[in-house]
Amino acid sequence: MTGQCPSAWVWQEHTRAVVRRAGRTPTPAEDTALLYDDLRLSIDRIATITGTAPARVTTLLAVARRIRKPTGLRTTPPAPQVLHSA
Repeated sequence: MTGQCPSAWVWQEHTRAVVRRAGRTPTPAEDTALLYDDLRLSIDRIATITGTAPARVTTLLAVARRIRKPTGLRTTPPAPQVLHSA
């Protein structure tokens, strides 16, 4: 805990505990997406927690989005439907 970024050390220890229990190592992109999308943390907050630069957090989010994007599906939302009243 005497390092430059104690929160990064805690994050690494937390990640190791999750790996031991789950048996699967989440990628940094998956971790970042979880913190941003599910926990609604800001990019700066994620950078502080994980001990990485905000630019790296942004890059990891972009990677996670590419991984999650289903292939072969429409990339634009469908046009809104207009309901007509009688």
